[in-house]
Amino acid sequence: MIVVDHSIDLSSPMALAELKDIVNTVIGSCEAETAQIHRITNGTTNTTYIVEIFGKPTLIARINGPRTELMIDREYEKKIIMRFAKYNLAPPILASFKNGLVYAYTPGRSVTSSEVRNDPMRSLIARRLAELHSLKLKISQRYTTPFLFSGLKDYCNLIPETFTNPAKHAQFKSYFDKFDLKQTVETHIAHIFDTCREIVTVCHNDLVLPNILFDEEIQAVHFIDFEYAKMNYQFFDVANFFTGSVGMTTTVAASDGGFSDEQKEAFLRDYIVGRGIDVDLEEELEVVKKEIYVFEASAHLLWSLWSLIITRSSIERIARFAFDYAVLNNRLKVTAIHKANIQKLGDGLFLKVCKEIAAAEYPTIEFNSMIVDNASMQLVSNPQQFNGGIMLMPNLYGNIISNIACGLVGGPGLVSGMNLGKKYAVFETGTRNTGTSLAGKNIANPTAFIRAAIDMLRYLEHDDYANQLSDALWRALTEQQQHTVDVGGTAKATEVVDALLYNLKHK
Repeated sequence: MIVVDHSIDLSSPMALAELKDIVNTVIGSCEAETAQIHRITNGTTNTTYIVEIFGKPTLIARINGPRTELMIDREYEKKIIMRFAKYNLAPPILASFKNGLVYAYTPGRSVTSSEVRNDPMRSLIARRLAELHSLKLKISQRYTTPFLFSGLKDYCNLIPETFTNPAKHAQFKSYFDKFDLKQTVETHIAHIFDTCREIVTVCHNDLVLPNILFDEEIQAVHFIDFEYAKMNYQFFDVANFFTGSVGMTTTVAASDGGFSDEQKEAFLRDYIVGRGIDVDLEEELEVVKKEIYVFEASAHLLWSLWSLIITRSSIERIARFAFDYAVLNNRLKVTAIHKANIQKLGDGLFLKVCKEIAAAEYPTIEFNSMIVDNASMQLVSNPQQFNGGIMLMPNLYGNIISNIACGLVGGPGLVSGMNLGKKYAVFETGTRNTGTSLAGKNIANPTAFIRAAIDMLRYLEHDDYANQLSDALWRALTEQQQHTVDVGGTAKATEVVDALLYNLKHK
């Protein structure tokens, strides 16, 4: 395994180029010339890319989600994957860097919630899981505590006290103010001790549908993404698979979703036989079915706590993005826009996290905060005060502030906007003006839309094309004076575009 002492910042325009450099340390120079890297859209916390060489999927490159090290021991993850790889239960790691991995591509397609409940897929998964659980690995004493226990306790301690979304915070309070959450966790752990056998082995612990691949060619299943793989109760792994089989596309599972009792029993029969343990099958089934009910409740509790942690992580991610952007683009200050004077819980947490990150991680950047009401007025009366800085705010205030800013410089037809997410990027006009009154009249200003296309080209690292398009637009607006009616001219929308196309052809 090649070790690269480098961390990739996804907010940097050089992120993809840096990832390519790391990939090139794994492959030869000839392969590097043909390598193509594409982002994979599935996944919950990490950003994943597939590397194609000569048009064939060959490698997977993964950049860890921000702050996921709070919940995942990344060094242990690498060790467990390398051990699994020796038994052909995981793809080998070929390179690691500070916040990610490059490993071999695992062939196969994603499985569906319906097919995993029926043979032959059900039996294939059961026997593959039994094979993984049968491994006899030497595990450091540090990692012998069952993941279920450490996960429940750690996640409970990481839950934020408040949430930025007032509705979510109210919902959280309505659920969890009725009882002591930490005491509930302790009571549940005690119940496991009382009702379940302590059969502990190395487990996957995150066997949901996206982490199971089916190889059509050899009719086999593969497990991927071993971030949570640790010692645990073996039947938690089975129960967690049952609860995760309904998929993650809806907030409410269908009434007929998941394994029926009959399908669970069929899975368990194959699993117990696959484990090769000398027991009376029927007697073992009766005991296991009772334990499964307990561990299904455990799985729901564990991942419910996990989901509550992600809210604070989301604030940290957007705050770091703003500060990193300031550093990379020589901006001297960041101003957090908020309504914490009224929204004390939601915006209070937002402001608190921004202040903490500014003080601890970005001491060279000046940090200010401003209530959104005042920020709106200041942007109109004294916009110069925001020069050389970044305005950081929740999405709702962002829509308002961006519309004000666009209005100050000429209206909705001039300014483009970028929505840069972890998995997706959307490029559009900078305001939320639908322009229905202009439809079909050939008078709308196309500048903002063209600028959005330029932004997209730069994001995709096609800087040469972006510069050509930008220069052509600039000449159309300045040299040829193609101004639409919204900025005091008489040009039609098509005339602006025609001038731009002419300039592209006559550079």
